[in-house]
Amino acid sequence: TSRYLMPALARLHQAGQLPARFRIVGLARDAWDTDAFRRHLEQQMAQAPPAILASARAAVLACAEYRQVDVTDRRQVA
Repeated sequence: TSRYLMPALARLHQAGQLPARFRIVGLARDAWDTDAFRRHLEQQMAQAPPAILASARAAVLACAEYRQVDVTDRRQVA
């Protein structure tokens, strides 16, 4: 999903179509932190067409954060 979603979000940012307070929150069980999540997204975006400006990619990555959570545990997602 991130291989397609992240470049699309970067294109929207490049076109000025994302709100100023736009955020991406990744949730999973993996013991990652925000930096690891951003590195993963950056690797996925590296496969995108070069027409997306590096500044747009960086801006979208800066909006991303990560939270480790077990989505099957109601107490963690409520």
